[in-house]
Amino acid sequence: FTGNRDLCGKQINRTCRDDSGGSGTDGQPPSGQNQGGKKKYSGRLLISTSATIGALLLVALMCFWGCFLYKKFGKNESNSIAMDVSGGASIVMFHGDLPYSSKDIIKKLETLTEEHVIGSGGFGTVYKLEMDDGSIFALKRIVKMDDGFDRFFERELEILGSIKHRYLVNLRGYCNSPTSKLLIYDFLSGGSLDEALH
Repeated sequence: FTGNRDLCGKQINRTCRDDSGGSGTDGQPPSGQNQGGKKKYSGRLLISTSATIGALLLVALMCFWGCFLYKKFGKNESNSIAMDVSGGASIVMFHGDLPYSSKDIIKKLETLTEEHVIGSGGFGTVYKLEMDDGSIFALKRIVKMDDGFDRFFERELEILGSIKHRYLVNLRGYCNSPTSKLLIYDFLSGGSLDEALH
């Protein structure tokens, strides 16, 4: 503060004067400065309000676009199993304990829609597959990634299909289609691990 004669206010015990030379309230800026401050404040307020409204509109647009894409791809997903198996598919069964023909299973696969989805994760979507006799299975759809995927996948499946253990979900077989693999598991009615944990 030393040497600055224009400072005023309570902090330095000096009364402030307005532009006309009269005393003003301690610590209050002159009225001209107050109006300038109001203009700056209203300008900042207008800019921040415009930016906030713009950001909210952008978020709303992104949400709308996301919903549109979700509906679009959801419909494609529901039709994709029927498209997968209609393009030619073969059923491979393990242990010989599925009392259905490949034709019966493929016919049921063609009827699956998004209403039959019971879960989804990083490796694919899981559907609830109910046969005519009331038997229920879980069908996991895995989309093929590249040409080498088939050989690797079939080798792994043969190993999994040969193992039966009380802590492993029983893999009954799989459906091999041009665009995806459909794994047929026993259906477990207890819900998902996610539901159990949360």
